[in-house]
Amino acid sequence: MTKRWNKIGRAAFAAALMLSAGYAEAAGILSIGRREDSTTFDPIKSAQNVDNWVFSNVFDVLVRVDKTGTKLEPGLAESWTLSDDGLTYTFQIRDAKFSDGSPITAEDAAFSLLRIRDHEGSLWSDSYKIIETAEAADPKTLVVKLTTPSAPFLSTLALPNVSVLSKKAVEAGEDAFAELPTASSGAFTVKEWRRGDRVILEKNPNFWQADRVKLDGVEWISVPDDNTRMLNVQAGQLDTAIFVPFSRVEELKKDPNLTVHIDTSTREDHLLINHEHGMLAKKEVRQALDMAIDKKAIVDTVTFGIGTVANSYIPKGSLYHYDANYQYPYDPEKAKAMLAEAGASDLTLNYVVNAGNEVDEQIAVLLQQQFAKAGVT
Repeated sequence: MTKRWNKIGRAAFAAALMLSAGYAEAAGILSIGRREDSTTFDPIKSAQNVDNWVFSNVFDVLVRVDKTGTKLEPGLAESWTLSDDGLTYTFQIRDAKFSDGSPITAEDAAFSLLRIRDHEGSLWSDSYKIIETAEAADPKTLVVKLTTPSAPFLSTLALPNVSVLSKKAVEAGEDAFAELPTASSGAFTVKEWRRGDRVILEKNPNFWQADRVKLDGVEWISVPDDNTRMLNVQAGQLDTAIFVPFSRVEELKKDPNLTVHIDTSTREDHLLINHEHGMLAKKEVRQALDMAIDKKAIVDTVTFGIGTVANSYIPKGSLYHYDANYQYPYDPEKAKAMLAEAGASDLTLNYVVNAGNEVDEQIAVLLQQQFAKAGVT
């Protein structure tokens, strides 16, 4: 009989609920409920967290971030050195294989780096323009030269989108690879992708850390509605789910079949503003909108006191977080005056919200009310 464990995790504050059997006994197939389905298995062609979570199951990277989120550690690169001028990194690739049994080489790593930099379909090319050259000195030695010294360069190699891919498998057909990768460097392989429903993964016996992988497989299942996902976990139809409504946390803690663990958050919410044209193209208008938002009131209301106001795109406790960024004060009257001075007294905005996302819907209502105080519709 397969041992099963229930867990509900949230990126916002990483709440976890699980059966008392615990992690040590986890085995079999782990089913994970999430909102959206995957969009691709080509890492360079997505900037979605929903894809990156699965990429991290299927592919491996040269350098990893440790469990604390504050340090870098070896991945497929077991070691590296940096030249005195800070421009040249030399990586030693560990003895590892792709899921098809072929060796993972420095040539595959160089191919992956240059592909994310140069491919016309790459969403991440700008982040890797700093790479001047990436070459395989021998099958296990990768030499990367930068155009200028870069403190965060190593951390960019931990991004799932720059995972090491099989050059042979990708060149055999990019579109086919994006649908069903024939070679993976990570803990699992893609068995099946049922679009709109689920991604089915199975253990990769050729993974270099296969002895540490306790699961036989993982199923990422799309359940768009937050409350439906929670009910599915409580009913045993899902082992785990992410994006837990804050409003359900206390209730779920009372479920005798679940244990709640609240871990350090890696979530940060923000508004994406189209500032290419119109009034939003004016910096003063955007500053005024910022001052019209009572962020603490929103955070306290929608997270039921669990969240805190962010002052950076990088969460606290993560690499490169800076805690002293300037924050505009909440001042709707000054915001209203600034909008008038900028010629935006009667500003009307369209705000797009994820349907079924309880937090997004609550934020939208509160923002609508707060902006109205500054004369914004």
